Amino acid sequence: MKIENCFYCGNDCGQNNIIKNYLKPTFTNLDIIKTPNSEYICDECIWAFATGNQEITLLDGEIRQGQSPRLYSWIITDKKIAATKAHIRQLREIILNPPPPPFKIILSDSGQKHLLFRTIWAQSQDNFPIQFEEEQIIVNITELQKRLTIADRLSSAIGKVALNNCERMSYAITINNYHDDLTDYENWLNIKNEPLSRLAVWLAKNKEDAGNEYPAISAGTVSAAVSGSNRSTKKDGRIRDKSDDGRDGQLCFDLTGDI
Repeated sequence: MKIENCFYCGNDCGQNNIIKNYLKPTFTNLDIIKTPNSEYICDECIWAFATGNQEITLLDGEIRQGQSPRLYSWIITDKKIAATKAHIRQLREIILNPPPPPFKIILSDSGQKHLLFRTIWAQSQDNFPIQFEEEQIIVNITELQKRLTIADRLSSAIGKVALNNCERMSYAITINNYHDDLTDYENWLNIKNEPLSRLAVWLAKNKEDAGNEYPAISAGTVSAAVSGSNRSTKKDGRIRDKSDDGRDGQLCFDLTGDI
């Protein structure tokens, strides 16, 4: 049988599945498909675009029926393991200690976009691509760990949600009051808009968990040099960050084994 290329992902496929039977009028990403002249679709993309009829297995071992793959994040090796935002701790650990290549990692924040067909196979455990929503980010493990450390330390003071937009002086005051140091904050302002930093924010610990790892050093007052006045400012009360970065839990299986 002649080898064709999949309309969506460009991978080799046969002639069993004709794209016109699967391409929906609501699909609007025609500018990023890999083989627009192909008349065929591979089995993997049929699964990826399925709606409400798939059985999936989550990182914690839970099995769900009648699901749509686009709603989930994925770790793909020789099997497909799904994850939600409740599994961010586990996803973080996997990204910092990825499985043997080849593998794919897809992180869905909105659950509204088809990401699986855009993802390429990683061929290294040290530098590899991750599909983070519509953005492909190249991960260097050492550099990501550095940014996660900074993000966690800052999250302990101001919460992870604030890390994307933390230029206000009030954040500097809170961070200095908490850590008695602004080095992390100053470094973060220089890198926070970079792709790897955006990934670090998504994977960072929430305020409560980060605070357990990095408790407040100073419970006193903020100096006039930080507050911008001749008066000292009392330490603000710590407000819990309700952002959902995941629940406790361990992986229930080896990502490289058989289910």
